Amino acid sequence: MNTDLIKLMAPNSIETSKPSNYSAQHAKYQKELDDIKLDADDKDHKGEVAHHKAGYFDLAEGLLEIGVILSSLYFISRKKFFPY
Repeated sequence: MNTDLIKLMAPNSIETSKPSNYSAQHAKYQKELDDIKLDADDKDHKGEVAHHKAGYFDLAEGLLEIGVILSSLYFISRKKFFPY
């Protein structure tokens, strides 16, 4: 761990005599890292769901546009057999 490296680099320093401070900071950062990872995974899942929904909305929009075009052609042509 990095605390061993700190002890080797500065063996007579006051800060290196308190390794519990470094290990507590390491534990705090590890907990924050886990929280951030969970949040990122949740947002990634929500993004995938939105991506799948967008495909359905695009398909529905295309079908709606086809319907509008066909109904416009029906009213422009004024022929009864066009919808069939």
